[in-house]
Amino acid sequence: MGAKDYRFVLSYVSSKQEVAKHSFLPLIHSTITERRYKCVDEETGLKAHKFIENGRVKSTAKKRQIYYATHLDSQIYSYYSNQVIGPKYEVLLDSVPELSDCITAYRRIKLPSGSSKNNIHFAHEVFSHIRQQDECVAISFDISKFFDSLDHKLLKKMWCKVLGINTLGLDHYNIYKSLTRFSFIEMRDVMEVKGISHVKELKRRNSSSFCDNINQFKSDFLKTGKIQKNPFRNEHDNLQGIPQGTPISSMLANLYLFDFDRKVLEALSKNSVGFYRRYSDDLVVVCKIEDVDEIEDLIVKEIANICRLTIHPSKSKKHVFRTDTSGGNRLIVAEILPDGSEVLGKPLQYLGFEFDGTRTLLKSSSLAKYYRKLKHGVRIRAWRSAVAKKKKKEKPNTNASLYRKKLYLNYSHLGKNRRRGNYLTYAHRAAEIMHEPAIKRQASNSWRILAAQIEKYKTKYDLSN
Repeated sequence: MGAKDYRFVLSYVSSKQEVAKHSFLPLIHSTITERRYKCVDEETGLKAHKFIENGRVKSTAKKRQIYYATHLDSQIYSYYSNQVIGPKYEVLLDSVPELSDCITAYRRIKLPSGSSKNNIHFAHEVFSHIRQQDECVAISFDISKFFDSLDHKLLKKMWCKVLGINTLGLDHYNIYKSLTRFSFIEMRDVMEVKGISHVKELKRRNSSSFCDNINQFKSDFLKTGKIQKNPFRNEHDNLQGIPQGTPISSMLANLYLFDFDRKVLEALSKNSVGFYRRYSDDLVVVCKIEDVDEIEDLIVKEIANICRLTIHPSKSKKHVFRTDTSGGNRLIVAEILPDGSEVLGKPLQYLGFEFDGTRTLLKSSSLAKYYRKLKHGVRIRAWRSAVAKKKKKEKPNTNASLYRKKLYLNYSHLGKNRRRGNYLTYAHRAAEIMHEPAIKRQASNSWRILAAQIEKYKTKYDLSN
């Protein structure tokens, strides 16, 4: 963006009059599927990628529905989230002692060094608090269909509350309307209309957008019949929910839960080991063993009463931590199952980490995901080299070697100190922040696995160095 464009955009998005009359375009919708190898039978502990329910095969993969806004729309959302609503939300948080520490997602929380906290710090805070107790229970909750289920009237009420007004101004109301009555078009339909086989093709064409202007959008899409309306409905068939993925969605989700967050914090402040953290729709509370049922009931009831949302029953987990009676300054952990029985040694999982009372480790599924990406990356690069090898007969100057440098930068310790870093950068940083050398040992096999994959495909395709 040039200086001239920057000045225009800043002037436009900061003008209440322009925003009030701005016509928001349909969002672009895409489904992101994350493959997961998870428990499908609590009794046997069986893990799989698929399971059978009511005679039908279902996948354990997690699907996230993401909606992308156009350039100018996105700039308006960003400006109002970061410059208008965000600062007022921070003031509202600060009005309740200790509440600011509890809400960790979608906020920039500064460290004394000047850098910002991330998931490593947030998980470490929870585990450190547990370590300080002789005995406690950690309960993790997940809100069902969070963004899809937000009540529009309540959202508007909380929006007014954070701004300190009774009625939304025309600019805010136009943004509110664009999110509650949004329309969208599927990414695959956009690509089909534009004749694009892959998003990377835009880069090869030096294109920064699907359409150059509003007139081109109208001529390309309005008459296709592919534009859809907000699909989210409540039990009374009334509209609900907002799109996940716009620059303002996360801020609105936080302010929507403000009264609930305050209620939970007030309840836990009366508990000597009480502790509360919320990362988006993932909640974790720490309390005394004798208060578990009371705290669990409170959260399930208040999320329904205050926010008209529900807790996902199968994703709620309880872990009890007790001092090891065999000696040593350590805790032992057990997961409490719905029937009250306990599974000894099953660690608490939070924000990509596992805590067993003694050690903090990378979540096994996160490490497995990294290795899958590593193997996929080698396989794709080797396949491209094999294709180049076939072309070499026609074009002798074609490079058919397996180019290793990028593989090393992306998947080994050789790339962990570069500017962007890689997964090992994150692992080593976690080991340092959490003072946990076991995390480094977890990822120590990465070089061996990478080397084995390179050799495998080098041999398979007969590639040169």
